[in-house]
Amino acid sequence: MEQLAPVVWSAIELAATSRLTISSRWKKTSEGSLLSAWSGSSIRFIYSGSALELKFGSRTERKDRWNGGTQMLECSVIPTTSRSSDLRREQIRRFDAELGFVFSLPLIGEKCTVCVTHIDWASVVEVESFLVGAGEIIEPFTEAEQWPTVMVMGDSISCGYAPSEKEPILRGCLDAFPHRAQRILADTCSLSLNIELVAYPGASLVEPTDEECADGIPFSILTKFFDHSPWSHHKWEISGMPTVIVIALGTNDESNDVSFDRFIDELNTFNKTLIKVFPSVKDIWLIPPFEDFNETGHSEFRQHLLSGSHAVHFSVDLPVRICDLQNVMTKDLTVDGLHPTVKGQEILANSFAEFARLWFGAISIP
Repeated sequence: MEQLAPVVWSAIELAATSRLTISSRWKKTSEGSLLSAWSGSSIRFIYSGSALELKFGSRTERKDRWNGGTQMLECSVIPTTSRSSDLRREQIRRFDAELGFVFSLPLIGEKCTVCVTHIDWASVVEVESFLVGAGEIIEPFTEAEQWPTVMVMGDSISCGYAPSEKEPILRGCLDAFPHRAQRILADTCSLSLNIELVAYPGASLVEPTDEECADGIPFSILTKFFDHSPWSHHKWEISGMPTVIVIALGTNDESNDVSFDRFIDELNTFNKTLIKVFPSVKDIWLIPPFEDFNETGHSEFRQHLLSGSHAVHFSVDLPVRICDLQNVMTKDLTVDGLHPTVKGQEILANSFAEFARLWFGAISIP
């Protein structure tokens, strides 16, 4: 009997026919590929074939080699009959890609949920095509389409930045507190969330002046949020329906001597814009800036936000809730006095997960 040849599907063909469940910021290119420039973007689908390969395009590259040793991508394959946390049956591979690179998925002989995640803040990833076994089908992971979305805007701590390869964050953004909290909630109270991450090391909330940019401040999330990439000014085609917006910014603003009044004014402006763009939002959570344990004084921003100071006035029509995470941190849980170790990220994630659990009204599993 003649053996059928494998079938090549472009990434955009699969997305257009709803066979891929895409989360966060994948851009559909005119060449038929899917392009991600913000870590945390993922592609999920269900597959039960004997062979499956992903091919990557020419735009795939590492933009910053000082990324702490995190690889570009992580691929997770788990049987559809297993819980997401059943690591005994889950196959995980982390890898770097480049032009023409072909990655063979570690299939395990039964129907599986596959998730490919862009985990490195310092890379751009272009998924060009899928090489599928003859007669085999990729199906959408429609379950994720029903999950509430929590959109997190942050800096190095939110995206899993590792300031030194001596303390690597192997899973990149998946080891940072937003995505770790996502897994904790799924495991402990069956609360499934989509996390959409817009975070970059050194990012501030307030737009830096020309002089501040010259001093090395990268950019403001206030404006960069609306760009497809941290490295370009091409605009993102706004999509999605987040339920909650989380602002985890301010550490770099305070370090750059931005006044608290200016920070709050810009925050209010940003929140008003976000509410207009995303009418689905029901709540805004503000994580106070993280203090550097090497500094002698305390953060003025944190003191104002946690004390309910008269200087704090949120002029938006939705609740703005303070979600303090650093109260559970100590210096020994950081790499350098500021950036958390993997253990430190776990501590932050537990605190963040509990805050989310109470808000969503989820019940812990005994």
